[in-house]
Amino acid sequence: MLIPAVLVFLMFIVIAAQIQRKALAALSTEDKAKVVDVATRTSLGWFLAAIGFLVAFFVTIRMWPERTEIASTAALVAVLALGVAGGVSTYRRYQIAGMPKDFLKKFILARTIRTAGAISLFAAVLSTVFHSGR
Repeated sequence: MLIPAVLVFLMFIVIAAQIQRKALAALSTEDKAKVVDVATRTSLGWFLAAIGFLVAFFVTIRMWPERTEIASTAALVAVLALGVAGGVSTYRRYQIAGMPKDFLKKFILARTIRTAGAISLFAAVLSTVFHSGR
């Protein structure tokens, strides 16, 4: 079950990247500069939060191995929530920067496809974690 989920995830990532690439290619030089500006202003906080979740996960499963299922579920939900929050934050910053509506629609579509791929992968991972203990 894990291998098909990984393949679906990779397929979704490729599709989302194609959509995003086409959206970027259609932008004017000025709008491309805005994308770079938004990207350079991305907070280090997102990265630090992900590292914090990862450390908490490993500490939990190391100290309380009987809680691996709960820790795995919490970690995957946290990573998914962080990804969604990051997407919403980026979308808002693109709106504030005055990006074209068509670009914003494609950004949301690509982000949604990536999230759907992540959900399918996470569901398979959790299924494996929960079934391996039995």
